[in-house]
Amino acid sequence: MAGIGGHQGRAWRVAWALALVLCVGWASIQFARGGLEAGDAASVAGLVVTMLGLEWLSLSAGRGSVDVQRWLKQLALDVHRTEKAQWWRLLGNDSKQINLRYQPIDGFRQAVDTPTGPGRLYVPETQAGPAPDTDLPDILTYYHRTRPKRFVVTGAAGAGKTVLAVRLMLDLLENRDEGGPVPVRVSLSAWDTEVAFEEFLAEHLVHAHRCSPKAATELISGGLILPVLDGLDEMDPAQPGGGHVPDPAAERALAVLERLNTYQHGAAPLILTCRRTHYEALHPEKRLWEASRINIEPVSADQALTYLKARRHSPRWHRVLDHLETQPRGVLTRTLSTPWRLALTATVYAPPESDPSELLDLSTPDAVDRHLLARYLPTVVEQFPPGATADDVHRWLHHLARAVEPGGSLAGGQLLLHRMWPMGGRWRVCAVDALLTGTLTLLSLPLCLAVPSPEALVLLVGGFALLAGGAAWEAPAGTPTRVHWPRLRTLRGQVSFAVGLARGLWYGLWGALMAAAFTGFTFWFVARKWLELRVDIGDAILGSLAFGLAGGLTTGIAAAFQGAISDEATPADEPSQTIREDMAFGLTVSAGSGLAGGLVAGLTTLGIEGGLAYGLAGGLTLAAAWTTLVGPVPGMGQSTPGRTSLRYLAFLLCSRRRLPWRLGRFMEWACEAGLLRLSGAAYQFRHRELQKWLAEHPEPVIRS
Repeated sequence: MAGIGGHQGRAWRVAWALALVLCVGWASIQFARGGLEAGDAASVAGLVVTMLGLEWLSLSAGRGSVDVQRWLKQLALDVHRTEKAQWWRLLGNDSKQINLRYQPIDGFRQAVDTPTGPGRLYVPETQAGPAPDTDLPDILTYYHRTRPKRFVVTGAAGAGKTVLAVRLMLDLLENRDEGGPVPVRVSLSAWDTEVAFEEFLAEHLVHAHRCSPKAATELISGGLILPVLDGLDEMDPAQPGGGHVPDPAAERALAVLERLNTYQHGAAPLILTCRRTHYEALHPEKRLWEASRINIEPVSADQALTYLKARRHSPRWHRVLDHLETQPRGVLTRTLSTPWRLALTATVYAPPESDPSELLDLSTPDAVDRHLLARYLPTVVEQFPPGATADDVHRWLHHLARAVEPGGSLAGGQLLLHRMWPMGGRWRVCAVDALLTGTLTLLSLPLCLAVPSPEALVLLVGGFALLAGGAAWEAPAGTPTRVHWPRLRTLRGQVSFAVGLARGLWYGLWGALMAAAFTGFTFWFVARKWLELRVDIGDAILGSLAFGLAGGLTTGIAAAFQGAISDEATPADEPSQTIREDMAFGLTVSAGSGLAGGLVAGLTTLGIEGGLAYGLAGGLTLAAAWTTLVGPVPGMGQSTPGRTSLRYLAFLLCSRRRLPWRLGRFMEWACEAGLLRLSGAAYQFRHRELQKWLAEHPEPVIRS
């Protein structure tokens, strides 16, 4: 895993250095043969040196302080918004919910202070039921009574661990003191345990919640993040012949617990959810230290009966309801003992023509599960038409499920739109990305023909196309940048624009001076002393200064737009919106800055006649190649305008037969339909059983 913020890639830097040598060598040979004027050769070298100077400055800039409280406040708002929406999706947009109950479990050598009795999910507005229930604490009260704040939630598959964790997160956020820690839900299955937990958590904050890398690091080191960790039971394959229970020596799960036991000296608050069988299969001494643990109890027959009666009043349900009431230990009653299976049953048999009594003919819990899962997706597609057949939806979800399964291209359980591109094949997507970038760079070639003796300019554009394509192959996809145009009308946005422009021009001035100094020394020493040629050093320096100032203007405008209209701290309402805004932002920054810089360079070196065409051609070339070659705008964070959306486009082109073209819209639909869920900007399958079923079935069992 790359470090936070990513790297530009060593391979393309070597190619960039090689291009510098070839460019200067070519210019020197042409100059010696009389093919170039001194000013032309100086301009070529000055351009390359200026770009290198800007690249160096971009890597060394942006090390200022971070407004931690601003980021913390924004993170709290974002987590609350996404988890609130997730809460209603988990409930099926139904205000009626099962009041889960749980019991404390004694730990092995755990010096903790925890309530000794049971608890429940929430306190009803009106008390009902047996009198002892009135004394049961809700999950927030229960959590506050534990010391230290290291909390493990276990239960059966589908028992409601995510429901309980999300409810606890919302309660913590709604009762949070200003400046207090923010709970953030993270899937452990995405963690490469060779990477420190702090770095993994920071990566999640950057990609899922749009924090800046530096802000993420400071929030974690300041103890302002409460990790809510899920997926420990998904990190290792099942034990051979052992059903769904992993080996007690499960390598990755044990590595996770070892890391967590040393995270911030083993005292950091955190919440961990895991299936009971998986957690108890691990050796007691290797589980989470100094942690309270609760186990969610199965849903009782009375609770299941109440749940189904509240939603289904049709006579076709009578046989099932009678069975639940009279057979509390029957196969169907035991199977419908989790919120997930109850919701699955209610959804599958929602259509009025369906017959829920066919469940009574199934003899094992596994048969009930297979029966329900096979019918779940067609029913959802019928209830929430996506504009595609149920068979197509099944195949698309199958490819997504396979990708996040262990051994898949996205093994880890999370689907971030801007990080899904390996699904299309790493080499293939990178090749298409390089081809797209190079082609965009070559779009300016027709303008080159308007320049007298266009050979040098055509060669320069072609060289840029090769460099841009090679850089795109190696460059990381990055993090998308949001666009907030109204900020330009605010005082803060206008100040940011002015500051960014001034900063870019300052860097450009230094780049110009570096280019002029290099050019003056090189061409005076080499041309006059070694080649004994007459060189007007003033023209050489003037040409280099022109290109340097053009680069400064390019950087300045890019930095101005980046600071004025980008808004990395505010996530989009939907992940696909972020991709669209990143593309718009990339076009705005690269076109505006590239054209301005190209025009300045052309007009100052060639005058009005050739300068306009030269500047437009060079500007369009730089506009297309800018974000790939130069990377993040100096001093303005780690986002590279447009780079993420271009890689995403290459991924879609490489996945046409396996995924829909409008992938973001499809995943939004799947989330609304209850097939996927959102955690920050990351999509996940709503339930592990559904993900596994889809991964194992390339084709639907029941065809539409």
